[in-house]
Amino acid sequence: MYFHNEVSADSWKKMLTLAVEVKKQAPWGWLFDSDLVCIQHPQTDEYYYCSVMGAAGEHYAIALYEGNEGLYGLYQTLQGYKWESPTQMLAYQKCLMLEFDNAGLVEKTDKQQLKALGFSFRGKDAYPVVKKHDPFLFPWNATQQDIDFFIKALEVLIPFFDTLKGRTKDLPVCDEVSEGVFAMPGFGYNKAKESYNRQERVTAKASYKWPVKYILDGAMKVKSRLLPVKDASLFFLATILPTKIAENKGERPWFPINFMLFDATSGVMLSMQMYSYQDALKKGIEFFNNFFESQKNIPATICYSESKSLQFLEPAAAVYGFETAMIELPGFIDEFLMMVEMMGL
Repeated sequence: MYFHNEVSADSWKKMLTLAVEVKKQAPWGWLFDSDLVCIQHPQTDEYYYCSVMGAAGEHYAIALYEGNEGLYGLYQTLQGYKWESPTQMLAYQKCLMLEFDNAGLVEKTDKQQLKALGFSFRGKDAYPVVKKHDPFLFPWNATQQDIDFFIKALEVLIPFFDTLKGRTKDLPVCDEVSEGVFAMPGFGYNKAKESYNRQERVTAKASYKWPVKYILDGAMKVKSRLLPVKDASLFFLATILPTKIAENKGERPWFPINFMLFDATSGVMLSMQMYSYQDALKKGIEFFNNFFESQKNIPATICYSESKSLQFLEPAAAVYGFETAMIELPGFIDEFLMMVEMMGL
């Protein structure tokens, strides 16, 4: 159920009325998901990057990506790593999303709630659904604060989208288009890195690093550094498993992160461990420590293929002294993950 108990009926009515207006406007007819508009939250001053989805005729949505972390997640999606499923890419997002679903994807209780609010929808991609996305967590209910901001944003964005028809470059920066809300058209990812402030331009960083802070045991460091270095090369991959885990009823489910080590030459998988996001940030070092102790050595080099894996690999390299090297995605990784996807693991 996507209707959060704490959101007032009046707020939902306003949100749904604006959703109907967005669907009728259909801005995906002239905007692509990489055509970003930056707006500023009137209370927190955080920057949100609006992406309009639906140009391909598959998924119609308006998403507000929060800050540098949200922009980083969107960039990962736009890059589109070929081995990642839609569920895996979804798990990196930090945004508020208004999407339009088919009736079969909407729960009965939500349909009843829509009816109670005086709304009725029929047809393909007709039902407006608002969800909150956070990295490595299952999409969840939007709060009152989320809905209030989305309403404020859509009141600015809907008329603003109309001004972008037929214009694909050299768009002027918009000043304060609504009290406390600033907007800037940013066609393409690089232009979207620049945001507009009340007094001056500010630049948002193009990258974001997850707060990996491994908890190190003193004995762990001493013991590992006594192990000999072997002239060998391994391949490391940290990836989302496309399945949700719910530990307790009513709690928000999460997506597990899988740490994997392969022999870089033969493609044989040597070790695998599943973590929650929070455990991966703190305890991921145990994965490397346990493997090195089982092998009685430390490899000279561990390779990787993309930045998400490097963020978990780099802190371990600083502790154990092995080298890291970026390489093209090995064919055996592609085959392995396709098998995982087919098995629904």
